[in-house]
Amino acid sequence: MQSGWYDHKLRQIRDLSCGDTRVWLAFEVRRVDCRTCGKVKSEQLDFLADNPFYTKRFAWHIGRRCRQSSVRDVAREFKLDWHTVKSLDKQYMAEQIKRAGMPTRSEGDRHRRNLDPQRTHLPHRGQRPDPKNGRSGLAEWIAPKRA
Repeated sequence: MQSGWYDHKLRQIRDLSCGDTRVWLAFEVRRVDCRTCGKVKSEQLDFLADNPFYTKRFAWHIGRRCRQSSVRDVAREFKLDWHTVKSLDKQYMAEQIKRAGMPTRSEGDRHRRNLDPQRTHLPHRGQRPDPKNGRSGLAEWIAPKRA
């Protein structure tokens, strides 16, 4: 591990707003020249989200707002790009799944949806046989039954 740094650059990241004023944090991010692997690596900061231009608490706030409003409305409210809001919302949802665990389907869900465990797909609506005459609606439409 090296104690010195290779170079640095000024980075501005978005944080939670204070009232109607947007807050930006400005600081220098150092890059370190690693002696063991020979690569130049950026300093990892715990308070940054997966998107390096936003803090974790800002991403959390965006995710909470997306639960109440559409992504488009949140993007307009915070003056952000739609894709940025969507990626921050995905990070928020991934964190929620990590905390709560993946939801599992119970046996009751299968019966509620009328799914047979042996079936891999649902039948097409036009291919279901009509209980009255034994023919499907699609067959009746293509070639009506002659008397």
